[in-house]
Amino acid sequence: MIAGLLTALHRDTDLQDAFKERFLGPRLELLVKVFGRASERAELADDVDLDLLMHALPAIAIHRTLILGQPVDGAFIERVIDKVILPAAQGGSAVNDSEGITNV
Repeated sequence: MIAGLLTALHRDTDLQDAFKERFLGPRLELLVKVFGRASERAELADDVDLDLLMHALPAIAIHRTLILGQPVDGAFIERVIDKVILPAAQGGSAVNDSEGITNV
């Protein structure tokens, strides 16, 4: 169903506009508020790219669902936030201890 929706979004500008307004818009507004509060608490790096971070979780979730065929649940979302979003927002490095992969 999601694959069909994504395909239709590319072909139907009315559907695309409605999707952005009713689905994406409210979620992105929420993320702006969350990142705004984090900024007020000085929890974000000065040079953080908020636009990039706001789109990272949805992109990862869509990739996991459509490409890998794996579910996206609360535990997965929490893992992405803890291991990807927060380190990037704070200007730190993300480390995957189990595989010895380090991004700096």
